[in-house]
Amino acid sequence: MDPCLFHIIETTKGFLLNPIETFQQHANTSLSKAFQYYAVLVVFFAILFSIFQGVLFSFGSPFPHAEAFIGFATGTFVLFAISLIIATSLIGIFFDGLFQHIFVLLMGGEQGIAQTLKACMYSSVPTLVLGWIPIVNIIAAIWSFVLLILGIRELHKMSTASAIAAVLIPAVLLILIVITFVLFLIACIGLGIAEMAAISLF
Repeated sequence: MDPCLFHIIETTKGFLLNPIETFQQHANTSLSKAFQYYAVLVVFFAILFSIFQGVLFSFGSPFPHAEAFIGFATGTFVLFAISLIIATSLIGIFFDGLFQHIFVLLMGGEQGIAQTLKACMYSSVPTLVLGWIPIVNIIAAIWSFVLLILGIRELHKMSTASAIAAVLIPAVLLILIVITFVLFLIACIGLGIAEMAAISLF
């Protein structure tokens, strides 16, 4: 087996099955190597997720006799989805890490932003490996959340309580922001409907 492929497989197994020891082993891994590993898994996820969704689209199409169109549309969707997932994941991880690092600093983390970025990359392993499978993706997302806590704790040498706070606080803030935005949209839509009803009455 190719040494690089063997390293990727063993690292992935480590983060899935023995994360604490694996985080400790990668504490001194350079950010560039961590990013290369993360990028490989992103490509793996993007391909499998996009193909799986494309197959679902082709089988669930309401136009069973338009095979040529469905094939073209499915192929276009798969290529677009792969490109979009790879681009957003490779760029977004740095924004995610920067946002996460703010709360790591607030909780006393002193090992630098590179360690936070590595924690974010490595904690994505369950989602990138298993997240394309329905239902299993829920478990993978939860496991990734737990891995982020473990990664912050191990790579920043923080207490478990501080690591939990550093990860949980921004997660709660994001949820509250999303809920507020949704309620705002609902309120705007409700006001629009009320205004249209009032206009129609007159």
